[in-house]
Amino acid sequence: MNKFQILPALLTLLLIACSKHEQDDPNECRTTSVTMKVNGELLSFQANGRGAGMGVPLTVYAGRIIQSPYLEQSFSISVPYKVTGNNLILTFNYHHYINRQSFDGNFTNGEISSKVITNKNTCVYIEFWGEISDGSQELVITEGKFSYTYEDPFDF
Repeated sequence: MNKFQILPALLTLLLIACSKHEQDDPNECRTTSVTMKVNGELLSFQANGRGAGMGVPLTVYAGRIIQSPYLEQSFSISVPYKVTGNNLILTFNYHHYINRQSFDGNFTNGEISSKVITNKNTCVYIEFWGEISDGSQELVITEGKFSYTYEDPFDF
């Protein structure tokens, strides 16, 4: 292999390594986006709030409303502030109202699995999945992604 073949190969390897690193970098904030599949249907939500405090977990909120037919869905996730890792969700509250039928509850007890990838004073990124039931209905949540870059950073 001559020097003209080595240089393109090294540049290609460097480009692949850098692009993968940026995608998985827990220190980087991602664009605000909240999505999940519920029973196979991909849904998009609006991130609409967050809260935390000294010794108080981080809670992020998301929701969506569609007027015709009337549909309302919202959920919140609480995790320890500035902690990353697997299965850290303290609370997962879910609500929906579809066709005059309601589904509500805190589904935390091992029903929702998670991976908290980024969790700092400027943003959070959580992946989540699981099965939840209110006793009469069951929902399967897959490919949940909650990426939220805060309008203003926490200052504590």
